[in-house]
Amino acid sequence: MEASTGLQEAVSDSECDVSLRPFTQQDCHVSCPGECVLSTWSPWSSCPQGCPAHSRQTRSRQVVRKPVGNLATCPPLRQEEPCVEGASCWHYSWQVGNWTSCVPLGHSSCGEGVRNRPITCVRSGGVAVPEWMCPRESRPSPKETWCYVDCPIDCEVTTWTTWDDSKCSCGENPGEMTRRRFLSVNPSESGRPCPSQLQQSRPCPAIPCYTWERGPWSQCQLQGGSCGHGYVERKVSCVGPWGQTVDPHLCLALVHVGGHTWPYLARALDLNTRDGCYVPCEGDCELTEWASWSHCHRDCSRGHQGGTQARSR
Repeated sequence: MEASTGLQEAVSDSECDVSLRPFTQQDCHVSCPGECVLSTWSPWSSCPQGCPAHSRQTRSRQVVRKPVGNLATCPPLRQEEPCVEGASCWHYSWQVGNWTSCVPLGHSSCGEGVRNRPITCVRSGGVAVPEWMCPRESRPSPKETWCYVDCPIDCEVTTWTTWDDSKCSCGENPGEMTRRRFLSVNPSESGRPCPSQLQQSRPCPAIPCYTWERGPWSQCQLQGGSCGHGYVERKVSCVGPWGQTVDPHLCLALVHVGGHTWPYLARALDLNTRDGCYVPCEGDCELTEWASWSHCHRDCSRGHQGGTQARSR
């Protein structure tokens, strides 16, 4: 028996199964000169599982030294005996006990817990034996299962999020904005139930549509001379729904500018009112005008950084 210290200690014989007690004495034979010398008997073979009728077990031994003389012989090298249920073979089966009551985790008085039931391998006669003696494929399961002791827990929800106006638009059909709240604590059966409404919606505010109106570029204005570098100009205005010119911030309010500087926005939104130009001199390389800037290659709605746009000539 193993003590609480991890060491083994001797106990009374009554604590052990008498049928499994090893023999303390056995017959032996010391061969005389010239006699047949044999090895010790091998262990008895195992009896078939379940002790079928007429089953037998055997053991054998080997000749270590042959006898001297023609008339001398060796004793039998093999023995057989019938399997006897309850002595040399047994039936093994699983014995399942009743579930224990639910024990909450963490020494609490309620909530999630576990319950157990004893699963024991027993042989005929009801003696408990190691589990490997029973067929593993028929072992009942589980030995432990989750359970729950109800606590009076009320439902708790988070505060409302801010109104999401990402789907709002300008014009006659502005759409709807929404806000949500989420469950933070699920209620128990005896607790206060959760509110039925976890999402609210309301119409978006009516906002007139404002658009950028871009005039044509002027002719290239040279810095003296008849060729070389210069500049072109145009008029860019924020126009209201009835064609009136309004404050540019009304157009920018419809764009998620993300804190960018005006030089960046003017280029990204094609709002520059002045740009460089070039009038080739005789013998110079001649180029076309720059094409419009391409779309920004990034997901601006998610705030991704590092997008690029290009133009060519």
